[in-house]
Amino acid sequence: MERLVYIDILKGIAIILVVMGHMFVPYTDYLDSTVNQMIYSVHMPLFIFLSGFVFHLSQGKHSVRITIMKRILSLLLPFICFSAVYCFANDISYSDMLLKNEIHNGYWFTLVLFEIILISIVIEMLTKRIGGGGQNGKVAVDLILNVVLILILLIIAKIELIPEPYKTLFSTDKVAKFYMFFQMGKFVNTYSMFGSLFKKQWVYTFCMVAYFFLFTKFGYDLQGVNAMSFILPVCGIIVLTNMVEKNQMQLNSHGILASIGKNSLEIYLVHFLVFSLIPKEIVDSCGSVYLQLFVLLLLSVICIIVSLAIAKFIHGSDILNFLLFGKGPYLKKIISKMK
Repeated sequence: MERLVYIDILKGIAIILVVMGHMFVPYTDYLDSTVNQMIYSVHMPLFIFLSGFVFHLSQGKHSVRITIMKRILSLLLPFICFSAVYCFANDISYSDMLLKNEIHNGYWFTLVLFEIILISIVIEMLTKRIGGGGQNGKVAVDLILNVVLILILLIIAKIELIPEPYKTLFSTDKVAKFYMFFQMGKFVNTYSMFGSLFKKQWVYTFCMVAYFFLFTKFGYDLQGVNAMSFILPVCGIIVLTNMVEKNQMQLNSHGILASIGKNSLEIYLVHFLVFSLIPKEIVDSCGSVYLQLFVLLLLSVICIIVSLAIAKFIHGSDILNFLLFGKGPYLKKIISKMK
């Protein structure tokens, strides 16, 4: 499967925004900061969208059994191992991290993505079974099933149907909030009617104008779930994706963004450990707001570089590469034995 350069660039942009967002949080009014709201309105939805887009590209290569096993090893295993390392390094109870902290010290993404992929596989199987007569029928069935499921997930989250500690353990609110973006990526890359609509100039223009006006008027709620939780990210994803695809040569002239994108999951997993080592006093000692902003941007770059360096060392060990990133020869051996 040939890699799409603009997808790697988008992953690079997304992980840079993630690191910046996490770096800014301790030094800004988290909920009311315009910068935080803008970053958070797009970075994780974009990641989930790209995961859905790429997941479709890999569909059909393996059986459902092998696909699920690959996701267990590449998503769940790193979640378990990295969160354990983080808890040990910061003297945090592992059980408290799992059962009392919905974001799991930041590592919720890999767990939630695994859950979304499982649900998506079930929906895909139901779509094939129900059929619908031709491509249009399949699109209609797939769309209806997903719309119904999204509504069910949101209702379950709203009325808090899932009791604790399962609600926190499985981050069910985040599954409800982000599932739609995974399916958006899948639909854009699976069905030509959605893919062509996604790239229309008038859609790009409309989304750019809509994002500006809606963000200015309503902002983005970093904690709750409302209409803007979906409209703003969708507009942001469409604008960013089209902009990057059209300008990928200029954006990736030195290959830096694509290289960062190829290692985005590794950066995501490692940067929490690097971030926890940065003394808060560094920024506090900067008197000027503009100087603080410059230092935060510089620290974000340093955090990414250090995370990449640590990931490079981990890649050098087949065992650590498998346990922490779910990659390498051990993964290939397990999958080959299942074929």
